[in-house]
Amino acid sequence: MMRTVLKYFIQGLIIILPLTITAWVIYAVITYFDKLLEDILPWHFPGIGILVVFGLIVLIGFAAVNLLTKSAEVYFDNLIKKTPVIKVIYFAVKDIVSAMVDKEKRFDHPVMVKLSEEAEVYKLGFITQEDVSELGFGEDMVCVFLPHSYNISGNQFFVPKRNVRVLDESSSEVMKFVMSGGMAKISASRKKKED
Repeated sequence: MMRTVLKYFIQGLIIILPLTITAWVIYAVITYFDKLLEDILPWHFPGIGILVVFGLIVLIGFAAVNLLTKSAEVYFDNLIKKTPVIKVIYFAVKDIVSAMVDKEKRFDHPVMVKLSEEAEVYKLGFITQEDVSELGFGEDMVCVFLPHSYNISGNQFFVPKRNVRVLDESSSEVMKFVMSGGMAKISASRKKKED
């Protein structure tokens, strides 16, 4: 009987924990932005902070697409390039965000990389550059980003094409699998063609 109760308890945890943690993160973000704008706005209701931030981001996106010219963006980027520390952070964040969500997504080629010629050890990653000849590599090399589990970070490697096998899975499913340390299941219904 105790084994059955334990089985139900574990099953309950599997359902409750992801929901609780997700709800807690959403609540923490909403509360943070609410407190941030509490003294600025004349009226207040729960969730106003996140709505204001979302609205500002949409407004800035609208202005960037419809009002700012390409030359204004180039001028701003050139201005940032002249600031020693800020330019490193700004362009690193800009490249990462562009790689994940922009029209020219660079994390859309999920691959399995063989890490060693001798051992059967593989790691999931994403091809970020197929032509690395500017760096002195031959045509047989590609640049691959290998993300870490439980972390928003990873490493960049240059590997021979023969060690890279392109996967027929969606990028989001592969990223979810890697970020969970291999515990999340890759959904068979969401193949790469749906991305």
